[in-house]
Amino acid sequence: NYIKSISNLKRTSSFGDGNYIRITPMITNNSFECNIRAPNDIHIKVTNDNIEYEIVLGGWKNTKSVIRENNCEITSVIADNIADGYTENTFTITCENGTLHIIKNMQVIMSQKIHPHFTIQNIYFKTGFGSVGDLTYATTQNKGFYFMDTCEKSWKNYYNHYTDAKYENDIILKCDDDIVF
Repeated sequence: NYIKSISNLKRTSSFGDGNYIRITPMITNNSFECNIRAPNDIHIKVTNDNIEYEIVLGGWKNTKSVIRENNCEITSVIADNIADGYTENTFTITCENGTLHIIKNMQVIMSQKIHPHFTIQNIYFKTGFGSVGDLTYATTQNKGFYFMDTCEKSWKNYYNHYTDAKYENDIILKCDDDIVF
């Protein structure tokens, strides 16, 4: 939990505890963006002091996306393949003039009227139903510290990810419930 609290989320899966993890992308003009690769069930939650909006992209076997306000569905879109397990897509979440816009690769995929003065204060992310999500974003804190769920009982997935030459100067800390390497 401590490592999660000081790190930026890089990879998540629903094989863990299934809870949202706070992420800290740059928020500019009540908008932020994340590059996400996940085959289904991308969950993004934006909150302020008393309102939360949960955005589920590619749920229901990548056939439906919804927006929930304080756990109540307020809109949905039936569309196949909004999530993509092969390609990294840029998702932009924008709140402007009382409307929440969900944008994928510069195309609006959902819009919904929301509370007119809602401002994004906190952002959370998770994937669900067996979906492994890789994400990148311009972070506002703890630059260079990343959390990656191994997504399986073996560390093979983790090692394969870090064999890329761009990580040759990185320091990797492996944590298990009883061992730290």
